[in-house]
Amino acid sequence: MATSTRDLLTGLAQSLQDSGIAVFRSTGVYAAGETGVTFKAAPQNIDRCVMLMCVALNDGVAIPLSRWMVQAYIRGLPNQPMDCEDLGDAVWDLWQGATNLFMGSTHIIQLNRQGSVGNGQDPLKRWTRIDRYVIDLDTAGTPNRPDSGWD
Repeated sequence: MATSTRDLLTGLAQSLQDSGIAVFRSTGVYAAGETGVTFKAAPQNIDRCVMLMCVALNDGVAIPLSRWMVQAYIRGLPNQPMDCEDLGDAVWDLWQGATNLFMGSTHIIQLNRQGSVGNGQDPLKRWTRIDRYVIDLDTAGTPNRPDSGWD
């Protein structure tokens, strides 16, 4: 079933694959050496990954304008602190300032990183960081707010 959240996260994951930054498989299964994209949980069988999580911040009542945050948890190779930074910077290069993107039922008006924070190392000595992107969206209509709300 398509939902605004599913469409947004799947579309962002697909954009990472289309750009060659990471591999996205809806199964979440990745081979050793791949950089994977997952939702809400980081796979333990690969080192490099971009894990995506969505948080709604504000949704319009009369118009289909929403502001959501997508957190990108970035994890790099063991004992290579700059690999995490390289992966995060590649995501930033792709997403920062992106406008007018369509992802299923969701239309990204604009995408803007609001901050990045180092997150230390995991037990396998893989460096991590979390980037937060704020996204202004047109979301699908609801029974209380039809698609024609911009009129």
